[in-house]
Amino acid sequence: FRSKGGKNTTKLKQKDLHNITQIDGSTFAKDELALLFLIAYYTENDVSIINVNFEDKSIANQYKNIKKILSHLNIKIEDNMQNISILKSKIDIKTQIDCNGDVKIIMMLAYMALNSKKAIIIKNVENIYNYDKYFFQRFKDFGAKVEIIHD
Repeated sequence: FRSKGGKNTTKLKQKDLHNITQIDGSTFAKDELALLFLIAYYTENDVSIINVNFEDKSIANQYKNIKKILSHLNIKIEDNMQNISILKSKIDIKTQIDCNGDVKIIMMLAYMALNSKKAIIIKNVENIYNYDKYFFQRFKDFGAKVEIIHD
């Protein structure tokens, strides 16, 4: 991570998270792209994720799905070659998103919803229970409003 002052941050604290301006995507596992977007969402700056290997089909597919979802949430993204810029914004629309059972995207959206002004309805979340059967219960335990809808 690189903070606003330009120094590298290795021991990450909550206050450091707000100052991040750049994340080196090459230092994360290829299935953690959703986590990088979540970190970028919670900063107080525009954030660049650099050195993203779009030649890896797994990463390219994740990015395609995440970009579509974030666009639906009115979060602005710019990309070129190996870099992605997430422009500072907050979710202020009520929306419904189908995550197609992708556990990483379910988690990303659930955490983003904690800081949104409007409700986010996440569809097809059943796979989260295979990963962590208490995932949404912990959100309730922290006081978040979670409503499980069966349709």
